[in-house]
Amino acid sequence: MSREEMTKRERICAVFRGERPDRVPVADVFTNEAVIAHYAGEESIPAQDHTELRLTPALAATGRAIQRTLDLTMALMTQVPQVPRDERNPYGFVYHYERWTSWLSQRPFQSVRDMARYIERDLHGEIEPWASYALYRDGEPDVDQFRRNAAFIQSVIGDTVYCFSTPSLAFNTALTTVTGLDGFIYLLADYPELTGEWLEMLHEREVRFLRATADPELSPVALIYGDIAGKNGLFFPPAFLRRWLFPQLRELVQIVHDAGMYAIYHSDGNLLPVLGDLVACGIDGLNPVEAHTGMTIAEVHAREPRLVTVGGLDATWLLPFGTPDEVRAAVREAIRGGGASPRLILGSSTEIHQGCRLENVTAYLEEARSAGR
Repeated sequence: MSREEMTKRERICAVFRGERPDRVPVADVFTNEAVIAHYAGEESIPAQDHTELRLTPALAATGRAIQRTLDLTMALMTQVPQVPRDERNPYGFVYHYERWTSWLSQRPFQSVRDMARYIERDLHGEIEPWASYALYRDGEPDVDQFRRNAAFIQSVIGDTVYCFSTPSLAFNTALTTVTGLDGFIYLLADYPELTGEWLEMLHEREVRFLRATADPELSPVALIYGDIAGKNGLFFPPAFLRRWLFPQLRELVQIVHDAGMYAIYHSDGNLLPVLGDLVACGIDGLNPVEAHTGMTIAEVHAREPRLVTVGGLDATWLLPFGTPDEVRAAVREAIRGGGASPRLILGSSTEIHQGCRLENVTAYLEEARSAGR
């Protein structure tokens, strides 16, 4: 097999093995209407009014754009425009949806005690025990539905590699689905034992699902989520993370490795203060490597040369406000930042969001293919 004949999967796996592929692979998430329309060959992309998996014109267009540009992607359903709306779930949480984003806009708590009562109910099974996970049935992982969803997603994106295994660290799940950052801080301060027990339960949910579904035949890589930093540094001191987060990350990584897969850890922000801790947990790759924080591909590779960097191209300033020539130069610099190591999967430092200019994105993708050979 010549180097020019690698499949997308072969290209991704070569990077994780430390072998030089035929070109630098590209991984990203598209949430930019102009980019999807451009690469799909469409005038515009219609919004969808659903969340279930079924082929719509919008999803088909997204699939064509991904097939034509990316080696690796994830979170397919976030790459399709939504109908703006508010939705309230049975427990009083209100979610706001805009065309290209969504967030938890209202929680049903008037006090920290209210939050603690909700968590006590969850621990006692009074809240649906697996409410945060669409692919649980009667408290058990719904493996058949997971595999049907995986087959559908792969049919949409063709031979592009997809991260089907995306476990969330308990800390991340707590913040994003129930407490928020401020609420979590108060909860931990006022109810430390309850918080610890709850985090263990959230972690056990992920462990059970990951053990039941991790499959290298579906994808060679898993993406473990857990945002622990922002552009100005860590949310919590390293000692806190070593107590509450890294042991659970280590267990998830071990499950991924036992399944014969590679583990990518995802967190926004500057992770350099705990980069050694993350590597000690066994991770194989790091995403999205936010260059704007000072955590560049070159710096990560200098400190941890065996770590695969996934991302690295600035989407805060460069892709929205730079010029195509500046983008092309940044792509070449990112590739040089890997030095002699082939352990680079190039991508944006967050995602190709609505603020990114189309001409800059096309410059990035074209330069990645030509300069990365």
